[in-house]
Amino acid sequence: MARGARSVAMPGTARPFTLTGLGAVAFIFMVTLVVATLESLLGIGLRTLTLIALAGSTLLAGLWVRRSDIATIVVAPPLVYALVAALEIVLAPTLKFTPTVLASLLVRGFPAMSIATAIGLLVFGYRTARHR
Repeated sequence: MARGARSVAMPGTARPFTLTGLGAVAFIFMVTLVVATLESLLGIGLRTLTLIALAGSTLLAGLWVRRSDIATIVVAPPLVYALVAALEIVLAPTLKFTPTVLASLLVRGFPAMSIATAIGLLVFGYRTARHR
């Protein structure tokens, strides 16, 4: 291709929407925080809806993130869940932020974190294999 020439993408081959690694983590965080807040307001705590939000947003972010930033999707779910749990403790009027309360939420949230991390690994493997 000549210098300065533009490449024209074929219809259907260009990705219409991409996220940076930080944008993908922010997307996962915002979706999970909104759903976790709704669940907390309902009095349920961080349960099934938060799991679905964390896993679903990890899947979408993994599909939308730039290929060079795909590894952030694998490490993001536990960190996002821990931050959401910490914020939920701070915002809850009946809970006091102590290491014991945070540890309790993290232990109960382990299945959510592991499922979302497994989804991140699957998306990472799929996108890595597809690129080769």
